[in-house]
Amino acid sequence: MHTLEYIVILPLLIIIQARSISVVYCCNIKYAFTTMFFPEKGDSIYIIILSIFYVALIFGIFLSNLPIEQIKEKGNYRFNISIIGNGIIVQKRLKEAISKLIPPRNVAILDVESFDKEIEYIGKTKFQYFLISDDTMKHVLSSNILWIATPPHAHISYLNKYINNVFIAIEKPLVTNNNELSVLKRLWSSDMWKNVFCLSYYYLEKALPLTFLYSPTTFYEKYLDFGGQTRQYVLSIFEQFGLLNSVELTLFEGDDFREWVDSVQYGGHMYETFLHLAVIARAVMGIDTDWGQPIWKIENKKNHYMSFIQCTGETERNHIHYDLRMGKFMPQNELRRNGKLVFQNGTIEINFDRQELIGMLHDASKTSFIISTKELYTSTKYSIQVDMVERCFEENIQPSIVDGSDLQIKTLEWLFNQKTYWDIPIKKS
Repeated sequence: MHTLEYIVILPLLIIIQARSISVVYCCNIKYAFTTMFFPEKGDSIYIIILSIFYVALIFGIFLSNLPIEQIKEKGNYRFNISIIGNGIIVQKRLKEAISKLIPPRNVAILDVESFDKEIEYIGKTKFQYFLISDDTMKHVLSSNILWIATPPHAHISYLNKYINNVFIAIEKPLVTNNNELSVLKRLWSSDMWKNVFCLSYYYLEKALPLTFLYSPTTFYEKYLDFGGQTRQYVLSIFEQFGLLNSVELTLFEGDDFREWVDSVQYGGHMYETFLHLAVIARAVMGIDTDWGQPIWKIENKKNHYMSFIQCTGETERNHIHYDLRMGKFMPQNELRRNGKLVFQNGTIEINFDRQELIGMLHDASKTSFIISTKELYTSTKYSIQVDMVERCFEENIQPSIVDGSDLQIKTLEWLFNQKTYWDIPIKKS
């Protein structure tokens, strides 16, 4: 019997008790009621005890049915964030973005290489450095958020070890081979995945205006500007574009001397940079799209492994033509990060550097719309992703609803299956 059901029985019990008191003490029932709950000096000790009992019973029933909320440990740990890894992403992007958070965070950075300092302040944010050991890894479990920023081949081991103990933000690529993918998919299908935020710099920052068009959740609106129009107006125009005919995406960038991306073993720029293009293409062509028979062109520019990748083809079902091109060590006059989507009734031009897209109908009206990232979030790289991770943690939002992890996992699986086509002797240039 639920405790709240005693409320129904209680009035009947009190009435019977008051009637009994009125008979025993030869008084009217109204006086008996008053005596039960407001005894006076000189009343029988039994009536006083009975009064205390009823008051305690009534309060006990109500208190036992108040909502019970577990005390949250958020913000009470030694560190707000623990970061495993201290590479370029951490040094050039992540630390600065975290330092913009208010209130200031207390951050631990752990790495296999020794540091030239133990403590660093950026603004009011405190960063403490630790050499990875069994003892210092305990900091991971004394943090609200664990940020996995190691080289990709170490991602899955840390994810698998800590997924059930702490909220995790994990850099891409999530894994680098099919063996790791099988472990990842097992974790992805488990209840533990609700505490994992999968990062993707283009899908969640550089291409966020495009991400919003295809997944118009209100979660993204905090970071976007609709050019003076409403989201409803923009989406109503986009609905008129019709079927998608072609996708062209290009990332031509300068020098990249990171050691792991030159590794044949870990997939190089295929999983580091080209993955961005493939995830975006899958987002617009459909998560379960078929890629037909893609044609790969891969070169080692300046003898750097897979530093030029081009993938062209046409999907089998919807006949969408795609042309995805990634280049590193490109000449200054060829540097660009942009894209173009052509539909039956409209065109979208994307500028990843400006984090902006412009859509326009093909009809005589030339009706257009613009979506861009708010200036507040363009000055500091990674500021959007850092804020998203914090929001998901603080507001108990399931990350997979907003982070595009399903797109990344399916895209990685496709690339692994394509490996026999692109893992061939590569022309040097």
